[in-house]
Amino acid sequence: MEVDRALSQEEIDALLAAIPSGGGSPAVREPEENKDGVRRYDFRAPDRFSKEQVRTLQMIYNAFGRHFSGALSAALRYSVLVPFVHIEQSTFGDFNETLPESTITMVVTMEPLPGRCLVQFDMNVLLAALDRLMGGQGKPIKVAEDRELSDIELKLISSLLRHFERSMHDAWVGLLEVKPVVVEVSTRNQVLQIALPTDAAVMVVFEIRLHDHSGMMSICLPYELLKPVASKLTPQAWITAGGFASSGQTRELVEYQVERLPIDLTAQLGAAQVTLHELVDLVVGDVVILDSAASDELALLVGGEQKYYAWPGVVKNRRAVKIARVVQEEDGWL
Repeated sequence: MEVDRALSQEEIDALLAAIPSGGGSPAVREPEENKDGVRRYDFRAPDRFSKEQVRTLQMIYNAFGRHFSGALSAALRYSVLVPFVHIEQSTFGDFNETLPESTITMVVTMEPLPGRCLVQFDMNVLLAALDRLMGGQGKPIKVAEDRELSDIELKLISSLLRHFERSMHDAWVGLLEVKPVVVEVSTRNQVLQIALPTDAAVMVVFEIRLHDHSGMMSICLPYELLKPVASKLTPQAWITAGGFASSGQTRELVEYQVERLPIDLTAQLGAAQVTLHELVDLVVGDVVILDSAASDELALLVGGEQKYYAWPGVVKNRRAVKIARVVQEEDGWL
């Protein structure tokens, strides 16, 4: 081994070049492309999307959060918020490792895009939504963490997932007409593998706020799923598209949300005018004479305003009314 070997002129020049002109320690240079155009790539921290593309995805899923908030609020008849939290590039393996134990995971296809994406819901929030659907106050149902979902629970979850599919479609429609479909639901995260652990992916995180409870919802979008549409993921394309559907599709979206808004429907048998003294003295068995006859049409009020005339009746042992006609301006009610 040569200990006292003299440095060549080429080695001396390389050392001098590494020393900054003002003195001090040699500067550490970032990896650069060599003459063949090849640069170093870290497969453990893939970076397949530009900041511009990630920003466009953030705009898309901000819109998704707004659509999903409205759809859930209408379905549950309760205020539900789904605010966007953050978006980041990662790997599918990292996403899988961040999934909590108490979670419900779904596989979603987005034709015509290839591949599948993975969606994770916090178990407690989803169970609170099920409680609300079944007439409760929206509190999580206490269950064992390792138990399977019942057929009834899966059916109710499927009804909520239709709103998820529609909201995803409406968020993407400005750039691409996709058809999101939930193809699998599981409480076992390890079973649902849609990509290799080292595959690049984009993870979008939301918070779901229902009543006094909140939980997270995460969407994992593998690179292979977004690759065909990567060239369209630009803010310019989003702004040009308006960030929303065409006028016809926008009308359809508005109708979809309005049709699911809860509203009071009241059949009014008649009215009577009594004094406060008479009202206080009313007891069980007293008769109050109304200003309408038994053969008269009833007033049917929508949101406190009369919109229809109806006939009283019975359907399957339950009181009901049959709409007779629509209130017209000449009737003096409008």
